[in-house]
Amino acid sequence: MAKQTVVQNEMDLDPGLIVSGMNARFGLRTARVKSLAEEIKKAGGLLQRIEVYPVEGGKYQISFGNYRKAAIDLLNEEGAMMKVPVTIKPMPTGPTA
Repeated sequence: MAKQTVVQNEMDLDPGLIVSGMNARFGLRTARVKSLAEEIKKAGGLLQRIEVYPVEGGKYQISFGNYRKAAIDLLNEEGAMMKVPVTIKPMPTGPTA
């Protein structure tokens, strides 16, 4: 069996380039987002990168990290001007895509 190579890129993206994969019916709990925003602020930034994959229009879809992205958005609304540290993975394929 051939070994599969996974290409990953790490960078900081503008929050406007990242779209949430979260189902709008479920939404995010406001108290959890606020608490996480405070933790990010105290830590001086996000400690764990958000995992994204490229989608149409030069944007990126979140695979993991919807709450972290929402917390950064909240901090930016308060004037933080943070970019989002991400790991870019290949677009998923198959029945889960």
